[in-house]
Amino acid sequence: MDIESNKFLERIDDKETLIVLDQSGRPVSTNEFSNWMQDWLDNSIDPIFGIGGPDGFSESVLNRANKILSLSSMTLPHSLVPVILAEQLYRSWSILNNLPYHRS
Repeated sequence: MDIESNKFLERIDDKETLIVLDQSGRPVSTNEFSNWMQDWLDNSIDPIFGIGGPDGFSESVLNRANKILSLSSMTLPHSLVPVILAEQLYRSWSILNNLPYHRS
């Protein structure tokens, strides 16, 4: 895990916004996530999302993260996480653009 985490951190600039998806993270609502997205858009921030391997990330990555996000309190298959993240990004974008995709 440490080798994988170190290689990951080597690719992340200190000034970049890193959002780590981890089971220890804080769960957020879709509306809160869309507020984050609005903030990123308003401030020209291109966040980097870190999805760890089956064993997660080391403490060094978690300490570097600007936010640690949990998609669910349930255990999810690692390969499903990018799909869920992509859907939430689209859903948040649709909220910000007043599209009918999201129903509160």
